[in-house]
Amino acid sequence: MAAKPRPRNQRPGPRPTAPRPDPRVRQNVPVEQVANKVATVTAPALAWMGRLPKLVLPGFVAIGLVVGLIAGGVLGLVLLVLVAGLLGWLLAAFWPMLPTAGRLLRVAALLAVVVVGVLNI
Repeated sequence: MAAKPRPRNQRPGPRPTAPRPDPRVRQNVPVEQVANKVATVTAPALAWMGRLPKLVLPGFVAIGLVVGLIAGGVLGLVLLVLVAGLLGWLLAAFWPMLPTAGRLLRVAALLAVVVVGVLNI
């Protein structure tokens, strides 16, 4: 069967779409879970970071690690605490979405930064 021709100056109407879920809440995870609360509360900051150029955040982390390790003392500790805090926040916000291997890798990276910071005092 051929489709009905439509008049030239008419556009097709809007397609019916399913309602979109709230993007700040992880799907298939109860809203009461801590990770969903972290993701919901920090959604504006996560959205702002998502709009940054792709190399800004890894560059910040790399510079913070290198300068923190080289500087040592209190300045190094402060920089490493900032890096660990950022990594911990991102880990908590995206925990439900991560596969088990990704969780283990991110926890190991966070622990490595903390251990290096403590040993570098």
